[in-house]
Amino acid sequence: MDFGALGGWAGIFYGWAVKYGYAGIFAATVLEGLGLPIPVEIPFVVAGLLMTQGKMSFLVVWMIATTGEVLGNLGGYWVGCRGGRALVDRYGRRLGVTDKELSKVASYFDRYGGATIIVARWFGIIRTPTIIAAGLGKMRLDAYTFYSLIAEASWTAGWLWLSYAFSGHYEAVINLIKPHLAWAITLAVFVIAGAWWWTIRNVRR
Repeated sequence: MDFGALGGWAGIFYGWAVKYGYAGIFAATVLEGLGLPIPVEIPFVVAGLLMTQGKMSFLVVWMIATTGEVLGNLGGYWVGCRGGRALVDRYGRRLGVTDKELSKVASYFDRYGGATIIVARWFGIIRTPTIIAAGLGKMRLDAYTFYSLIAEASWTAGWLWLSYAFSGHYEAVINLIKPHLAWAITLAVFVIAGAWWWTIRNVRR
């Protein structure tokens, strides 16, 4: 499907990915990482097709997309932290950041700590309010970056895997993962345990 014919952000991102490759994907993910409601999945689909043709590397795309998303997240965090409530009240509604959403996310942070950031990344309804609320609440920057990195690394990997697999290489993906499955599970357990420990530690503080 020619996403360029759709117009809007979908067409723009399609053009960026096709014309500029890695740089286009990086730019798109930075913008989406800010919390803007834009279809960053489009560049991932293009990347999946290009990976099947040997024109892109899964690892490189994953690292670039993760970096772009995290940088965008830090930008959104900065808006909340430095811009303050006045800026959010003035422009927040355009992004779906209302007092109701911010209060809801604040209660999630009180109960679950930084793990809220990971969940919000996968369930996008509260994602933008979560980014802004972390800044408004002056969440520690190192903690925010830590959780943001876990969230974005897992999310981008998931989307790229789907894009690549549904481009006709699902068997190759499975064969690639099989020999490393035990290590992947072990790493996931350590990451989850580390995230949980960090959450408990910061909630207690």
